[in-house]
Amino acid sequence: MLKFLSILILSVCVFNVTLFGQESKSVILKGVFSGVCDFNELQRYTLKSSGKKLSEPLRLINQALLLSDKQNYDSALSVLIGMTPLLEKIKNPIDKNSLLCAQEVLSGGCLFMRGEQLKAQERFNNALSIMMEQVKVSSDCAVLLARCEAYIARIELLMNNFPLADRLCKEALEVYSDSKFSCLNFALEGKASVLNSFGIVCAGIPHYSNAKKKYEEALEIYALLSKQNKKSYEFEKAVIFSNLGSLYDNVGSYDEALLNYNKAEIVFKDLSKFSNSVESSYAKLLTDKGNLFRKISLEDSAFACLNTALDIFVKKTSLSVADSIRLSILYDNLASLYIAQKNFRDADECYNCSYKIKKIFSQKSDTYLDIWADVLGNYGMFCVLTQDYDLAIYYLQEAVLARQKLEEKFNNSESKNDLAVSFDNLAYAYILNNDYSSAEINYEKSSALRLDILPFDTGVYLDSYYNTQCSLSGLYQTQNNYDKALEILDGLLETLKRFSDTLKVDYFYKTAVTYYNTALIYSLSGNIGTAVSVMEHSWQNMQKAIKSDSLGYFVEAGNILLKLGNLYADISDFDRSEEYYKKCIDMRQMLSQKGVIPYYETSAAYNNLALLYCKTLRKEKAKECFFKAQKLFELVLKDDYDITGAIALAQTLINEYECSGLDKVDGQRLVENALEILKPFLEFSQAEYFYNCLQKISSTLKK
Repeated sequence: MLKFLSILILSVCVFNVTLFGQESKSVILKGVFSGVCDFNELQRYTLKSSGKKLSEPLRLINQALLLSDKQNYDSALSVLIGMTPLLEKIKNPIDKNSLLCAQEVLSGGCLFMRGEQLKAQERFNNALSIMMEQVKVSSDCAVLLARCEAYIARIELLMNNFPLADRLCKEALEVYSDSKFSCLNFALEGKASVLNSFGIVCAGIPHYSNAKKKYEEALEIYALLSKQNKKSYEFEKAVIFSNLGSLYDNVGSYDEALLNYNKAEIVFKDLSKFSNSVESSYAKLLTDKGNLFRKISLEDSAFACLNTALDIFVKKTSLSVADSIRLSILYDNLASLYIAQKNFRDADECYNCSYKIKKIFSQKSDTYLDIWADVLGNYGMFCVLTQDYDLAIYYLQEAVLARQKLEEKFNNSESKNDLAVSFDNLAYAYILNNDYSSAEINYEKSSALRLDILPFDTGVYLDSYYNTQCSLSGLYQTQNNYDKALEILDGLLETLKRFSDTLKVDYFYKTAVTYYNTALIYSLSGNIGTAVSVMEHSWQNMQKAIKSDSLGYFVEAGNILLKLGNLYADISDFDRSEEYYKKCIDMRQMLSQKGVIPYYETSAAYNNLALLYCKTLRKEKAKECFFKAQKLFELVLKDDYDITGAIALAQTLINEYECSGLDKVDGQRLVENALEILKPFLEFSQAEYFYNCLQKISSTLKK
């Protein structure tokens, strides 16, 4: 039974996909954030002349650290404020500034956790300024500066501020690589920690090869330290294995991802019995692992991981910011699993829980607008799935508003692309709600954004631009606005040509499909001659694409061949029509034998070829093709037919009756078979139409 954390959600208040199923990009899921900062270096460099004046401030820092670790941020801030009178009495500027820096960094961390990002940023900037001046006076303080930069970098990661986090990590690594510190154990610990943070930064940019390199360097350091030190560093290594798992997950290397997740889980499962912070890391790992199982369709394993993670959250008396957001993402993933099972009630409840958590954060700070926009988009597309289009449009409009704020704030390629996705989703909802003018407006806005960002990262964004343009063209086509649809496709062809060097083989594929869609519009508008010419361009480009042996390209190639056969039949060029039908049959048979498409999809080509033979008075060949078309369906169990297959077979049987000159007995047999095939699908209007046609034929045969 699904557990819903209504009580825990209230406790959060104290301190705190292109389409449906978009994953949250929150970097919190990519790495483990530690709520405390290790200031061993502070004690190392301020206690050289260890005096009583320093002992009390250091005690207060340690107390604040402990309170922060327990998520008691208000009390931690009170302790840090209480340090101020003591700091004023310290005469040594190095000691004073080191302690002041520690006070500012920890205060900034606590303010961030309370959702006061602007105040936190002021404290961090002040701390860095203090330490930069401090290093000029004493180079020994460089390590403390590096520790502060690494800590601030981790919080910048939570705010998706990758450029600043990247700079801070690089600066910290320069300090730890200095020959003066590089062989010291405490510097090695610091360097490994920064490398882990740097890996998270690289993964978020994303530069996955660099991220992998940083993680592996950190693991090498921890392996060295494990041999020299009493501390085993098992937890630190497990955190990196978890991050490596996320990295491999993101690039689709699921076996490697699972291997690293399992390494981390062995450690977390054991250590979580003794540590609250390890429990959080363990729950985060289980959430990521569950999401991996969901991607590869191992639903039972996915549920097991996610429900175990949920149990961990249930047992916590309070949740940190990171925990709360992880919990909301866990609910998103559970919702996706329930949707796959068509369990819309529990999916709705999960999205509702995620929505409530993220709404709390969104009201506190614009820092959380990204995850807020995610849940609005996911909830909106869920409502599309459940056909509540008015509610879907409401949530998707809210997602657009959130994304517009983010785009105004960041004004970069990623924010523009995210906004374009929101416009696409809203347009789709409007189409289903029969509001084509609103859909058109949103697709146009998406197209403008996508065209704007194409030059910055063609490899990432061209697919999305291509899909949006195809959708917009299709929308104009459904409204019989063929001129506008052709204008969109012509512009798309020009754009594809401009980026052909980047696309390589995919250029030929996308160009072929664009020509195919163009030919369909000419065909619909009655310009068959032009349609044939354009479709030949489509086939020429697709022939170049299929040289790469991509099975997906071959599927589209089969569609082009079938349409070419139809078009040549329309202009009575039966020899060319027969040639293309046979090529389509050969290609689709190859694909069905490899399990890429159902066997019955080849029946359309056999059916059309049979009609051609009927038209050219080759009755025996027509019967042979009709028979082959029916035999293809016998390779699939009747219970496995979908609506498309059922209608295709019914159409074949109707055509065979009408064209082959069958007697009443054989004709009635064919019609009765077709009626039985269509019965399970009568809720679909297309199936109902053919069913009614067949009943009329049956009545005629019985007379």
